[in-house]
Amino acid sequence: MLIGSGGEKIGIVPLERAIYTAKARGLDLVEVSTGANPPVCKLMDFGRFIYSESKKNKQSKKKQKHGLKSIKIKPKIDPHDYEIKLKKIREFIEKDRYKVKIFVTMRGRELSKPEMAQKIVDRTIEDTKEFAQLEGKPQWEGRMVFFILSPKKGG
Repeated sequence: MLIGSGGEKIGIVPLERAIYTAKARGLDLVEVSTGANPPVCKLMDFGRFIYSESKKNKQSKKKQKHGLKSIKIKPKIDPHDYEIKLKKIREFIEKDRYKVKIFVTMRGRELSKPEMAQKIVDRTIEDTKEFAQLEGKPQWEGRMVFFILSPKKGG
């Protein structure tokens, strides 16, 4: 079964004639359906076909951004440094559509005051609620607490 380069059915043709037709038109003979009886072949420029498929795949991969970025914050962060971290979180979420994993790490005497870490966690969640949503609950793990912010649905 032979299909032309425009998608039109040429019909059932012997293999030799299909090869001759492909060479005469300067195209390739490509088997489309392997298990069919009779086999289905199409006349096409195979190099151009592969190129266009790779372009489509690259375009679709460009549009997909489901990565995870991480940011570390300390409980005794300077207000200006906090604003910079907040700006970076906003950029990752709004512009790049990434999820952001935020770590609040504690050192030394900060470990005896976990409410300091909880305060910065609550503040960050509150400051990002207009453009991000919290995924799950903040989780404590040894010297740190972490949580994930993702882009708001529909935004």
